[in-house]
Amino acid sequence: TVVRVKVETAVDTGELTIHTTVRNNSDSEAELAISHRVREWRSDAARGASESATVSIAPGETQTLVQTLQVASPRIWQLDDPFLYVLDTQLHAGDETVDDRATRFGIRHVEWRAGEGKGFYLNGEKIFLRGSNFSLHRFFEDELAGNLAWNEDWVRRLYTSYPREYQWNTFRTSIGRMPNFWYHIADEEGF
Repeated sequence: TVVRVKVETAVDTGELTIHTTVRNNSDSEAELAISHRVREWRSDAARGASESATVSIAPGETQTLVQTLQVASPRIWQLDDPFLYVLDTQLHAGDETVDDRATRFGIRHVEWRAGEGKGFYLNGEKIFLRGSNFSLHRFFEDELAGNLAWNEDWVRRLYTSYPREYQWNTFRTSIGRMPNFWYHIADEEGF
């Protein structure tokens, strides 16, 4: 079973470092092959593939395999160009595909710097964070809110109407986590 896939990106080279954690849920040792393919999220255009790597795992054991993959003609995720890719991971036992996972990501580098020049940096550029807060728990206190928190069209409008008008580039969540699709939409809209 694919437990998790973590994609680390190198903005300057377009190289991906992929950490794939797999688990053998069977009663016997398994020899598993892991392969990856990168495609553009919107167009599905292929942008690279890894060589298959094999790992032997004892029953009930979990292992993490690290592989690298080069993205052809990489496009960097930016606030004004939130370009996304998908990493398709397949786990094979012999000729059979036993699990797969799609992981969406952007090629970007994020860091907080302290001291001289302190602040938030995206792809090496200092970005001043401007925005507001989402407190989903408090949202539920409003009787008029209904089921809007689960309406993707409403959430997308929320991310694109006021923020563009006020030149916001961030939202902070508090008092609980948002539904996952809120984060996906933020990623798509450049937040």
